[in-house]
Amino acid sequence: MLVSLYIKNYAIIKELQVQFSPNLNVITGETGAGKSILMGALGLLLGDRADTKSLFDPAERCVIEGTFIIDNDSIADVLQELGLEDQHQLVIRRELTPQGKTRAFINDALVNLSELRGLSDLLVDVHAQFDTLEINEQPKQLELLDAYAGILDQVHHYRTIYRTYLQERNRLQFLRDEAGTRQKELDFWQFQLAELTELQIEAGEEIQLEQEQEALSHAEEIRQRTGEAAEIVLNGSSSLVDQLNSIAQSLRGLYGKHPMIEGLNTRLEQTSIELADLAEEWTAISEKSEFDPERYQEIQERLGELYRLFRKHQVQQSADLLAIQHQLQSDIDHLTNADEEIEALARKVTLQEQECMTLGKKLHDQRQKAIPGLQDEVVRGLHELAMDAAQFKIDLTAVSQLQTDGIDTIELLFSANKGSRLLPIKRVASGGELSRLNLVLKSLVASKMTMPTLIFDEIDTGISGFVSDRMGVMMRALAQKHQILCITHAPQIASKGDHHYFVFKEEKANRTETNVKLLGPDERITELAIMLSTNPPTTSALANARELLANHTN
Repeated sequence: MLVSLYIKNYAIIKELQVQFSPNLNVITGETGAGKSILMGALGLLLGDRADTKSLFDPAERCVIEGTFIIDNDSIADVLQELGLEDQHQLVIRRELTPQGKTRAFINDALVNLSELRGLSDLLVDVHAQFDTLEINEQPKQLELLDAYAGILDQVHHYRTIYRTYLQERNRLQFLRDEAGTRQKELDFWQFQLAELTELQIEAGEEIQLEQEQEALSHAEEIRQRTGEAAEIVLNGSSSLVDQLNSIAQSLRGLYGKHPMIEGLNTRLEQTSIELADLAEEWTAISEKSEFDPERYQEIQERLGELYRLFRKHQVQQSADLLAIQHQLQSDIDHLTNADEEIEALARKVTLQEQECMTLGKKLHDQRQKAIPGLQDEVVRGLHELAMDAAQFKIDLTAVSQLQTDGIDTIELLFSANKGSRLLPIKRVASGGELSRLNLVLKSLVASKMTMPTLIFDEIDTGISGFVSDRMGVMMRALAQKHQILCITHAPQIASKGDHHYFVFKEEKANRTETNVKLLGPDERITELAIMLSTNPPTTSALANARELLANHTN
């Protein structure tokens, strides 16, 4: 529901704000007063293209802001998709700069025009004398029929099952495509896996092999130098160990004569012991250091294999090769088991398709049962609106392929003239005829479905006062459940409004400005009388206006 509309610096509107009733809001005014400008501002708010020519002051920014109360689950779903909080109140703002740049905001979050338009379609439904209406769209036609048939909940249930079916069907197709592609790669994967498995790779082995290779390459040098080091430490007439032991023995004579001597001597004795241990290890290394050509060749070959696989798989260590080996094994296992998964999923999808088809057939039967009653009521409603020769038919066809709303395609057929062939409404109905047809349809289902704010823009053009009165009665009844904004030239319709707004021009500072005023009771009588006669109104016109208002609930 549109709660308020704020407009600043648009066309010949400097600044205004309008608060709307939740029921029937009628908007009147002289031709050229700016009613179409009001609609243009609303269109801009909802996503229409912007033009700097529409700026009241070319140097200032244009701002249009609408506040809506959310009472539609579909709107809450869209807000969730956009990552916006459902605050039960929605503020849409559109800005246009003098440079021609536009920005759109929903609850102060910046959105693109596509997102804005997607939400706007759920908020406002505009019906104008010369516009194409949403009633031409098959989903909307089905929704009206379903509302009349009282099966909106069943349709919602079908959609839930259908969405699940689509998700599983798409997953099945993906798995089949994936299996077909990977089957071509299976032989190559198996070859790579066999190559890695056969090598029996151990994590980090290249480091150990490289160290062993380096030791073998310098075996003679290692043997000689470690042997010499051990000889110096342990053997000979003046070995390091003997010399250290002699020093330690000499220093023992100083114990008690200096506080630090004993501690230092202990460290010296430990050093002697550590040197002896080092010498033994050097001796062991020296004795084992011998070049083994066969082992050297074996290491070279092993490292060669590892390096080749490093380059092939573009890695730098054996641990990475092991990870690739494990992934290859997993992929091969997955592909090997994919056939079973695909078969199980295919059976599931078949059952889901059968369930959807069963539900779709039930919806089709319920729709068919509702069609005769809806057709008759629509024709009666059109006759009330002076379309005495109007014919209306709903062509519902069941198809073999599942659709979003069942298995049906729908076509609304219409003829406004006696003897004319029934044809699709989008081909034969004028804007005014479509507006009246839409008004009748929505009046019939008003209590059974959630609708956006309905805007009727001069759909009363060219009709009599009697028909205008009947149209006003329909609008007032419809507005008990759904908000309506109606721009009208017909006093019979204007008298039915819960709120009556008057659009007028006034001169301010040598400029013409459009303003909107909510009329009080006396002002409303005067405006209706002017619409009935002339300005100033006649006495009889004022009496007629009072009578219209007195009977506005009839």
